[in-house]
Amino acid sequence: MPDSDVTVEYCARNNWIVGSPATVTEKIEKIYHEVGGFGTLLVFGFDYKHKPEAWHNSLRLLKQEVMPRLKHLDAGLTQRGVMRSFHFPRSRSIRLRRAQLG
Repeated sequence: MPDSDVTVEYCARNNWIVGSPATVTEKIEKIYHEVGGFGTLLVFGFDYKHKPEAWHNSLRLLKQEVMPRLKHLDAGLTQRGVMRSFHFPRSRSIRLRRAQLG
């Protein structure tokens, strides 16, 4: 694939776990099944320095809406899922939004 084809839209659809809670749940489930399961979900990123409330909202959605939908994968995943992420306010990998990407 040429570098010019690796756009923000491409990465959002194929590399990043972003979207509504339902979309994020589906993407995590797909990865979980593709790799044979995992025990910890690491949330990581760098773009919330000037908007920490957006980061906290993403973590709230992850904890309250996504993780309960993943309980069937591994009970331990739900308990450990949003570990100590609030200690790293500039981190994010899973950006949750109410609206789907266009």
